[in-house]
Formats: sequence, structure tokens, C-alpha cells
Amino acid sequence: SLGAPKSTMESAMDRIGAELAMAAPMGKKGKGGGDQMSASIVRSLRKSLREARRQRGAEAEAELKYAAAISGKVRFEAVRDGSGRVRAIYACSARKEREDCVSDIPGFLLKAVLKQIATDAERDPNSRQNLRPQNMALVSSRVFWAIVKHGEVGPGCSFPMALTKLVPDVNWYDMEQRVRNKPDRYQDYVGQK
Repeated sequence: SLGAPKSTMESAMDRIGAELAMAAPMGKKGKGGGDQMSASIVRSLRKSLREARRQRGAEAEAELKYAAAISGKVRFEAVRDGSGRVRAIYACSARKEREDCVSDIPGFLLKAVLKQIATDAERDPNSRQNLRPQNMALVSSRVFWAIVKHGEVGPGCSFPMALTKLVPDVNWYDMEQRVRNKPDRYQDYVGQK
């Protein structure tokens, strides 16, 4: 969409499209090194596809973490090596579990971190997107799991409810709303009202 910042997935798709367009006329042999150029483009295309696949895999994993959290299919176990880490074990299907090992954030420190995140989100509308649970799981598993653990996210407690429980003086419901950017081409119409 015009005027909106692109996600990494959209950027990767744009790169892939541009490389496909460049590769299309290069398929003939013997024309001024077309084969070398085509091989270079194919390598670049493969790299872009791998990156897009990796990014989509990370997004799918974040969605699994969020789904497990809101359904209450997460348990936490302290790692007993003195490092202060915790294992978040979550259901990814009916029979399979996955785990994240992250540094634990104590409840009092989590409140300070969340206040700073809220302040940053007020100043930078684009960073508000990171407050959405799936994005937070993608950007910072450590903060995501700390909110799930200390905010008691589950079937009776949504993510914004948990955030409100942890830091009640911030309106987390407003923070989680999507930022809608109007494309530049509509600025003329908006100014006429």
C-alpha cells in the first residue's frame, strides 16, 4: 500500500519480483555473457527466496507462540544453571511442543520495561506495531514470554488485559490499535474538507 512502511516480507517480495523481471529476457545463450548474468540473477533470486522463506517461518513461529499463550498451553520452567533463564514450553500442535529459552525478566523490571516501550510507542507511531502480540513474539521473545508469565495471559486474560494488569496507567487497548497511514496522493482531498 502506498505511504505505509513495508514489512520485511513485502520488501522481500518486491526484490523477488524485480529479480524475476530482470531474469526473464536473459534466458538465451551466447548473447554477451547472458548465461553468466542469468546465473548471477538466479543466485540472487535464490538468496531472496531463502530470506523470504526464513522471514515467513519466523512469523509463523511467532503466531504459534501467541496462539499457545492465549489458549493457556504454555508452561515455564527455570533453567537450573544459575543463569536466570527460563524455558517457555508451548504447544505447537496437539502432540508437539516447542520451547524457547530466554532470560527471565523479574516482574518489577518488566513494569519499567513496559513503561519505556509505551513511551517509545507514543513518540514513534511505527513502533506501536511491535506492541501487537505476534509482532512482540517476533521482535523480542524475552519480553513476550515475560508478559505471558507475569501477566498470566491465557483463556481468561487477553494480551492487553495482561499489559493493563502489569502497568495500569497506560491505555494498552489504544496502543495495540493499528496505525493507519493515508497515502500521500490523498492529502489533497483531506486538505479540502
